[in-house]
Amino acid sequence: MMKKMFVLLIALMMLASSAALADDGLGSLLVPSSSVSDIPADSAVVNAVKAELPDVTIDYILEERDDGRTEWEVIYRTPAGGLGSCTVKSSNYAVREIRSYDDIPAGSLSVEEALNVLREAKGGFTLLEIDLDYDDGHLCYDGEVELDGKYYEFEVTVEGRIIEWSRD
Repeated sequence: MMKKMFVLLIALMMLASSAALADDGLGSLLVPSSSVSDIPADSAVVNAVKAELPDVTIDYILEERDDGRTEWEVIYRTPAGGLGSCTVKSSNYAVREIRSYDDIPAGSLSVEEALNVLREAKGGFTLLEIDLDYDDGHLCYDGEVELDGKYYEFEVTVEGRIIEWSRD
């Protein structure tokens, strides 16, 4: 019985383009569809971010590999309505590279909304990396995806405009 439930759970996760975890008031916690790991709301990653940035609402968490090491990219919203991101190292759960942006346009898209803009334009993909950064005067979600066995870099503004799509 337990084995059948596990197989069913894996099958459902594979059908989704990204696996959404339980919403516990912190926001939607997401990992790429190729990952089976869960990031519960009381995980060391969430606890580390909340200890460093207690007033933020976590919008998105993506487990990434950097030089063979696991780390998590966390995108959050500030109480003043701004956006920010940070990286959490897997070795010691240290929060580093904290970036906050308070001057964002009204109605800015969430990470998932921006990724949906990209999916509508380019099709289904696996998200490999994502970050929040200014580029050419635009606050953007930028990162890397895999599509049909090829790797692409992207930038989508928080207003929902794709300003970069290039093969890596």
